Amino acid sequence: MDFFVKYYYMRRTTGDMLYQDRRRFDSFGKALRWAMETKASKAIYGFRLIDIIPQGKIEVRYPS
Repeated sequence: MDFFVKYYYMRRTTGDMLYQDRRRFDSFGKALRWAMETKASKAIYGFRLIDIIPQGKIEVRYPS
């Protein structure tokens, strides 16, 4: 199962405008760890966590 981390961030050029983005992770633990480490390290300017959303993987099988 895939997990998407939705978050807000600010660009240093505009300063006060919030933008929304998301990242995909393989597990909930990895997604949560990334969000916590990013918030603590302030690697992303103006980071605000919105949600961690589970998404099912889609497998496409082609006839062989």
